[in-house]
Parts: sequence; structure tokens; C-alpha cells
Amino acid sequence: MDYTSSNSYATDGATAQRMHLQAQAVPTAVSDTDLNGLIWEALAAIKAGGLVPAAFDKTVPASYTQLRDAIAIAVRLQSAAYAVAGGTADALTGTYTPVVPALVNGLTLYVRAASTNATTTPNFAPNGLVAKTIVKGNNLPLVAGDIAGAGHWIELQYDSTLDKWVLLNPATGVSTTGRLVNVQVFSGNGTYTPSSSRVSKIIVEAVGGGGAGGGAVATSSNSSAGGGGGAGAYAKVMFAGTPGTTVVTIGAAGAGVSGGSGGAGGSTSFGALLSVGGGAGGYASAAGTVYPVSGAPASGSSTISSSGVVLCSSGGGAGQWGLVMTLGSSALGGMGGSSILGAGGSWTGTGLTGNSAVGRGAGGSGACNSSTGAAQVGGAGVAGLVIVYEYE
Repeated sequence: MDYTSSNSYATDGATAQRMHLQAQAVPTAVSDTDLNGLIWEALAAIKAGGLVPAAFDKTVPASYTQLRDAIAIAVRLQSAAYAVAGGTADALTGTYTPVVPALVNGLTLYVRAASTNATTTPNFAPNGLVAKTIVKGNNLPLVAGDIAGAGHWIELQYDSTLDKWVLLNPATGVSTTGRLVNVQVFSGNGTYTPSSSRVSKIIVEAVGGGGAGGGAVATSSNSSAGGGGGAGAYAKVMFAGTPGTTVVTIGAAGAGVSGGSGGAGGSTSFGALLSVGGGAGGYASAAGTVYPVSGAPASGSSTISSSGVVLCSSGGGAGQWGLVMTLGSSALGGMGGSSILGAGGSWTGTGLTGNSAVGRGAGGSGACNSSTGAAQVGGAGVAGLVIVYEYE
């Protein structure tokens, strides 16, 4: 198409297009078509830069620098721009040269962060423009640490539909569904509160308190022994959503008794959603008889809400038998039952108190006596435990 319709022109021999020539006099009148073409071209460039054309005013520089700014934006869209972050950890700024005159869809800027974001809604303002919230993915809020701290070069792209900056390289990634976000451990009674509104499901792991081993009665030229205490029941259950604030009760450890059967462990519960029983105490023998002494049986039952998906559920490990092998000379206290979370008390030699359990929810071992000795105390169990795993 000919670019000019003015009344004085030449024809280019190679392209056959009309053109002005330096050797030819400049026409004294330029056609309205020529002027409109130039003006419309400039307006199209200004609008493509996301700017609103303004009427010329020699006293307002911004009214006659729009084409320059639009060209700068076009260059910016085709090349990376870098700045060191100013402002604060959650209100970032950046000074770019040449300046970023306006926000346009797809504008991409790089910023060298100075610190880690602490909130889920940090914002960014380049060259003094209005600050816009930073998100990731399809308008997902950031998590603390998505801006990983000093030295993290973050890549931000402006999305005009969202009117937000999209962080293209979050430290924790974009897809967060199913991600473990927090773990809460309860070794004593307490209250569970979801750590974040992002939590969409939880897995609760619980074990009841371990039972104590049986004590050994006093002896006179004979022997006695106690059986091991049983471990508490165990369960691991997944619940969709969050139950909100939930009371957590930890089953107490079974206490040893001098010369008597060990105390039972207490039940552990997570509100009304889950309850696991404690282990039974080991038995004590009478003195002067050669025979095995019963440990606590595999014990502790679980009660689980129908809203939960059971991943694992089992009774506690049984306490081992205590043995009176030779009157007056040898006996052995039974080993405590182990739980999934740890070992029970180990076997006890002649004339000793029972050994306490080691792992959460495990049972203590039985005591034993030989020859002549005072009554002995069975080993204590260990209290239960609740662990809550929180997932997005």
C-alpha cells in the first residue's frame, strides 16, 4: 500500500511505492490521510503498551512521552529487567532502569530478594507504581518461605486479569495439594488447633499408655517373679477436612507396684474421633513355686469414628512371661510388651526391680526375687502419644 497521498512524491523503482525523496522539494501541504496514518500508528503503539492516550499539553510532559513509554514497555516485554529488592520482606519494591512506566499484561521483572516472606500476601511495586499482591499458580496464595530469602532471584509476571503479580518460581512449588504442611506432637494432655486454613485433611497417630510389669513378692529361701506389662493399642487414621479445636488426652503410664500386679496404662483419645486403650499390667507370682508367671496379654482396643479412614490399627504387644526356674536361686522378670513406637522394658535378673519401658506406649518388665529378699516393684510403662500430620 502507498504510504503517502500528498501532492508531491516520487515512485521507488524497486518497490513501485510512492515516497518522499530528499532531492525533491518537500510538499507544502501534507494530506489528512498521511497525518491520520501517523497519528493512528502512534495511538496503536501507546494502547499496545497498556497506556491511555492523553491530549497534548506542553506543560504536562507525560502527555508527550507516551509513545516513548510504550516503546520502553515493548522492549521490557521482550527482555528481562533486574533489580535488587527494596522495601520490606512482605512489601517489596524495585528500581529499574529504564523505568517501568506502567503495568501491562505479561510484563516480567526479576528481583533479587533480601529476605523471606512471612505472610501469604506479600506485594510488589516497581518504580513507585501501585503495589500489587503477589500470588502463584492460578491465583493461589503464597506460603511463608515461597520467597526463600536473601539472594533468591524471584521472577514476577504481571497478570492484568488478576491485577496481581504471579511468582513464577516459588520455593515451595505451585501445586500444594496433598503437601505436608505441619506436624503437631502431643506428649501430654492438650488441645489440637489447625495450624492453617489451608489444612484440608489430617492423619492422627495415637498409642495408649503402656502397662507396668508385675512386682515380685518378698521371699524367704525361695523365688518369685512378675510378668511383663502390655503395650497400649495403636491406630493411625486419616480424616478429611479438619475437626477444628479438639481435646487431646494422653493415656497415663502404668505404675509398678511392690509385690503386686502392675498398674494398667490409660487410654489415649483425640476428641470423639479416636480412642486407643492402654496396656494391662503384668501379674505377680506367689513365692515358693516353680512355674511361669503370666505377662499381660496383647491388649488395648481402639474406637474409631466412621468418618475416618483406618490406615493401621492394632492391639499392644503382650508382656512376656516371668519365670521361677529354681526355688531359692533363680528367677527372671518377664519382658514388657513393645509398642509400634518403641521397646518395652527388658528382662530382669534375679533380685532386681523391673525395668521401665523405653518407647511411647510400651510396657515395663516384671521384677524378680530369689533366696531371701524384700518385695520388688515392677517396671513402669510409658505414657501414650498423639501425632497429628496436617496436609493441604
